[in-house]
Amino acid sequence: IAKRCNLTLTLGKSFLPNFPIPTDTTADEFFSAECQKGLKKRLQDNPDVDVTLYEARLTLEIETILKMEFPGYFLIVADFIRWSKVNDIPVGPGRGSGAGSLVAYALNITDLDPIQHDLLFERFLNPERVSMPDFDIDFCMEGRDRVIDYVTEKYGRASVAQIITYGKMAARAVIRDVGRVLGYPYGFVDKIAKLIPFELGVTLTKALKDEPQLAARYEAEDEVKTLIDLGMKLEGVPKSAGKHAGGVVISPSVLTDFTPLYCEPSSTNCVTQLDKNDVEDVGLVKFDFLGLRTLTIMHWAITAINARRQTQQESPIDLLKLPLNDEAAFDLLKTCETTAIFQLESSGIKDLVRRLQPNSFDDIVALVALYRPGPLQSGMVDDFINRKHKRAEVIYPHPLLAPILRPTYGVILYQEQVMQIAQVMGGYTLGSADILRRAMGKKKPEEMAKQRSLFVNGAEQQGIDVNIANSVFNLMEMFADYGFNKSHSAAYALITYQTAWLKAHYPAEFMAAVLSSDMDKTEKVVHFIADTKKMGLTILPPNINTCQYYFTVSKAGEILYGLGAIKGVGQAAVALIIDDREKHGVYTDLFNFCQRLDTRKVNRKVLEALIRAGAMDIFETYPLGLKALEKYLQYETVTDGAPAVNILNEDNNNPHTSSAMGIARASFIGSIDLALKNAEQHHQTKTRGQMDLWGFQDDGGEKTSTSQINYVAKNAWSDEERLAGEKSVLGWYISGHPITRYEAELANFTTPIQQLKTAPQNTYATKKNYADKTKSEKLVTIAGYVIALRSVQTKSGKRAIFLTLDDRTAQIDVAVFSDVYEKVRELLVKDHLLIVAGEVSFDEYTEQHKFIAREVQHLNQAREKYAKYLRLTLHQAQIDANFFAVLKETIAPFCGGTCPIIIDYWHEGVNAHLQLGQEWQLKLTNELLSTLSSFVPVKVEY
Repeated sequence: IAKRCNLTLTLGKSFLPNFPIPTDTTADEFFSAECQKGLKKRLQDNPDVDVTLYEARLTLEIETILKMEFPGYFLIVADFIRWSKVNDIPVGPGRGSGAGSLVAYALNITDLDPIQHDLLFERFLNPERVSMPDFDIDFCMEGRDRVIDYVTEKYGRASVAQIITYGKMAARAVIRDVGRVLGYPYGFVDKIAKLIPFELGVTLTKALKDEPQLAARYEAEDEVKTLIDLGMKLEGVPKSAGKHAGGVVISPSVLTDFTPLYCEPSSTNCVTQLDKNDVEDVGLVKFDFLGLRTLTIMHWAITAINARRQTQQESPIDLLKLPLNDEAAFDLLKTCETTAIFQLESSGIKDLVRRLQPNSFDDIVALVALYRPGPLQSGMVDDFINRKHKRAEVIYPHPLLAPILRPTYGVILYQEQVMQIAQVMGGYTLGSADILRRAMGKKKPEEMAKQRSLFVNGAEQQGIDVNIANSVFNLMEMFADYGFNKSHSAAYALITYQTAWLKAHYPAEFMAAVLSSDMDKTEKVVHFIADTKKMGLTILPPNINTCQYYFTVSKAGEILYGLGAIKGVGQAAVALIIDDREKHGVYTDLFNFCQRLDTRKVNRKVLEALIRAGAMDIFETYPLGLKALEKYLQYETVTDGAPAVNILNEDNNNPHTSSAMGIARASFIGSIDLALKNAEQHHQTKTRGQMDLWGFQDDGGEKTSTSQINYVAKNAWSDEERLAGEKSVLGWYISGHPITRYEAELANFTTPIQQLKTAPQNTYATKKNYADKTKSEKLVTIAGYVIALRSVQTKSGKRAIFLTLDDRTAQIDVAVFSDVYEKVRELLVKDHLLIVAGEVSFDEYTEQHKFIAREVQHLNQAREKYAKYLRLTLHQAQIDANFFAVLKETIAPFCGGTCPIIIDYWHEGVNAHLQLGQEWQLKLTNELLSTLSSFVPVKVEY
């Protein structure tokens, strides 16, 4: 078969599909007319612009595109973008150098005016260097596949396919695979694989060079040498096939005229067997359909906002028509509250935002370009910020360059600026200036010498001194490494601004959309909820009678929890719940809920998750009734003249307290089997057409419950059990915080984190005076639950841990360095309560508090250190014959500690205080305090 194969490939020629055009015109004429018509429509919304300037630019671009024979490409892209917008699929305003094209703007491919933002067409298409145009298009994540389906139907399934990607055998993987095939023991192979440095792009050759231990074993052990030698032969060989994230090819005829296809056995959708580079080499044109989650978020937010505005008889909001100078949006940016703001979410860029204090759209464009390793390490970021805030003088290398560099305070930040400097000072065309820009990036000595000569000669012809010309060329060459594509930066800055505007003006709708976008990632939901609460927004707990699958906003502006964010509750189950609720009204109790739904979809797992999340707390009557709470009281209020003692932490006359919730949820969980059995019987009875013995009736299609079924009585869940249940399905505590029960006790020896963070800056050491021992040696003690934990290796090779502690008032990051870490490593566990004493400093640079741990303790250890005594309050009315025997039996296992016991004895209005002997001093633990408090009031005093 191989000998019979004979194929000649012509490389370098492009084959575009034929775009359908009216029969009475040519493709070139149709393209030109569409561009002219599109520009006219764009300029209708902006009557103050210089029309002749736009028309001249459009004519130049059209002529270039026609000359390069690319009108079909633009028409194809414009068509599927137009279809997307008509079908309510959000499309990004632009991406990459394509945003510099006025033709793209006129055809609605991009939504950013390139003339207004000083963007260059030649950065996208260079008539002096023919290459295919390349539009990377961002679509809403939910609608992207629909666009690909549209293109497939329009051009034919045989002519459209996504592009293959090949997973190749990397250094570590190839060692493991070779070792497995050779039958070497797993442990042996694993140790060799782990000697290969864990870094991007590492090869076996590089690993042998960089890792002495690996090299030594390679030289000394035959098995290791065999393993690595075979691995080197296979390294880089394709191992698996995947699908390109966004690449799609459209061919003028069937794809098999240009490329073989690959189809997985379980799928009917084929992909090209050539990867993206080979596909382009054989002449097929690649179109990038990329999914951008932020577009989905903005779409959901705008849909909710405009629905609300419609009820208020207000006009809908169009994000593309927002003024780019909104004060509220920039005020939000200046505060660095940029969580969920496109591109401005990381701690590093938040710091840059804080320093830059953006107050114009150009500043946002610059932010995107500045936040990269090159500019950050070169010092140009500091120059830019200092010049913007007039802490340094703005200097231009030559007066001719002032108009070009004025927006960036004399700093060469964008690639387009390099091109404009070459044009203005060196006499280059913008096409040849783009070639210069590329040459500077590649740093080829011969090419750079040639370009320097051209630039200096061009400058001389304009009467510019040779030394100045050389100096400017050196400056351009230096900044060419750092220069960023302004077209891309400006297009993405528009999305940044739009998200900032939404967060500033419609925070509830925006954050509801943000929360909905990552519901399957519990950690992200928890992170966004913390930011939402910080903004002062209210998030109502899950509720099966009001909530939807996604997070939504009530008429009162509260965010309703998305049922889809509950672990174990799938979209199909929620759809069933909502559909029945909308048809037949709210659910009245657990039994009513189960008998109305298909319990194959809303099964035990779903029911347990909903109950633990508190989604059924809203039923009007708790399962045992409010009077039943009395049986869970550990003792009654004493009224014999002694002070009233209420052992409950909360007001239990309120059915929405934690105790009531603990009873309800425990009983709900305990009654699931009964509810499911009852539902099954109800469905069987209904199927047979018999009367339901349980009392359920169908009234005009609306199902109601007249059942008097009793719930299964269960002991109330403790606060810890209730909160643990919430965290297991929600990822956070919604009805309280586990630290609440300890707050009064912790207040005796710790400082609330919020108080620490809001104290005057000079209360603690700052970064500047951190070495001042008079301030930094004063230890501060805080307490909190560990909500995040990451391990790092310091430069010295030692281990350090960074914790995030949460005490309900605020959160703070705590550094535990190796000297402390080795002593307390077993205590550093997520979701555990820690008491940490350490040094707190205020970093003026980042405006953040830093906490360095010097001592880490468990609560029991802290009690041992700080507690003065344990006070027990005894009332004669509560003491029976067995009381003291039970008390002795309870405390005996905990004796041998340092905390004395004091008994306050009350009888008929008279009291006495008795301190027990040293042999009864206790080790205070949660177990002891919990057991004691079940039959006697206890209080730890400090």
